[in-house]
Amino acid sequence: MIVLLRAMRSPLGWITPAGLFAFGLLTFYIIPSLYWKCRPWNYPVPPYFEGLYLVLVGAITLGIPFLFVKFRFKKQRKSAFRDAKAYLNRSSAGLWLCSAPIVLGLFWKIYLITQGYQSRLARIEPELFGSKDLAFLFGNIAYYFSAFYFALVLLGNKRQRSIGFLFWLCEGLIQMYTLQRYMILTFVFRSAVFATILGIRLKGLHWLGMAFLSVFVLAIIGSTPEYTRNEALGVGSYVTPMQAADIVRRATRDFVGTQSSVEGESPIWKALDETMFRLFDARSASAVMLNVPAVIPYQYGETFLQVFYAFIPRFFLEKKPTLRDIHLITTQVMPNDMGVNPLGTIAELYLNGGFLVILLGGVICFFICCSIQRLLLGLGLKHSIFLCVYPLTIEWIIGANYNFTQRLSEGIRLIIFIWLFGIFIKLCRSRWSNNAPERLAIDRKITPPASV
Repeated sequence: MIVLLRAMRSPLGWITPAGLFAFGLLTFYIIPSLYWKCRPWNYPVPPYFEGLYLVLVGAITLGIPFLFVKFRFKKQRKSAFRDAKAYLNRSSAGLWLCSAPIVLGLFWKIYLITQGYQSRLARIEPELFGSKDLAFLFGNIAYYFSAFYFALVLLGNKRQRSIGFLFWLCEGLIQMYTLQRYMILTFVFRSAVFATILGIRLKGLHWLGMAFLSVFVLAIIGSTPEYTRNEALGVGSYVTPMQAADIVRRATRDFVGTQSSVEGESPIWKALDETMFRLFDARSASAVMLNVPAVIPYQYGETFLQVFYAFIPRFFLEKKPTLRDIHLITTQVMPNDMGVNPLGTIAELYLNGGFLVILLGGVICFFICCSIQRLLLGLGLKHSIFLCVYPLTIEWIIGANYNFTQRLSEGIRLIIFIWLFGIFIKLCRSRWSNNAPERLAIDRKITPPASV
């Protein structure tokens, strides 16, 4: 909490990388753990409360390096994005090329829905030209397509911004149609970050609305799988938009009409319980850390080796190690649970050498967040390009329930995408620009504030 409050005083406000990192620890570990220490546990799976003290100590240890952040900045530089505006609103016909990857990304999401990637329906593994590995590679690329409509909105002229907003709305509707709580909340949070980049100040009502939406998605949308399975016809089938709307209506009606699992309590408590249950990833971390090294031996860095394969697409190296092997570690100490539970950053670091490795992992995370913040506080077109991609990084920054290796691997892929995306945007704006670039005031040497 201290790290989050201090980070919010920076020029970036609440979207500061260090603040988002702390927010992830609070969301997935600390707040749900404290909540369940005060509430009766009425779920058919064990809570593993015995190891929670290890998780909480691990969360504190991971956050220690962030306590050394000092945010020093001049009052006139409170808006970190003010200098980037010199690059905005300049007509560039080449930016229309962004529409191609956007359309491909939207069609890919629709195709996945037709293959059963909706709610928790049975899924058909997608293929592209008869290859599942090629489809997996294309899916990873399509994951980043949102950056292109962010570019239209941030870097385009008036008409391009309008089309960019339209694409933005289309993805939002598709994400709602998936009935997948994770995808919906990721889109909402990503949109909030980009709205802040655009200069839209989120006020109390906005935050209250986002909190209400989060509870609705986690508690009610999260209960829709049983309805979607009844509506669907079989493997690879999907529900129509009208059926999806009816499913949400029925799920809401049934949820509101049901009392809390604790006798005499209202559905509000039930909604809070469901929300905290789904966020309670400290449960699996606790189960693992409690059984190291008695059941699960120390790995001493072995799980980190998979980072070195992140550069190589599986399409070219079919037998490369999979990150799922790290996820499956939890099954050794959580038998007969509801599914594969996340190991998480804290538990994986602890698994590789105890609290000392957690502290070293915190140092690495600290320097990564500092590097991202320096990019965000940069100047010029390079800065503006990174602003288009930054909303895609927040899932990786916040995701404390991601394995540490997974976060590093995703970061490496993101670096490759940023490099390619930057080349694409520069070509669009230079070769096909309608007006020659001028030497703007932003090109003058302006000393950015010391952020760390």
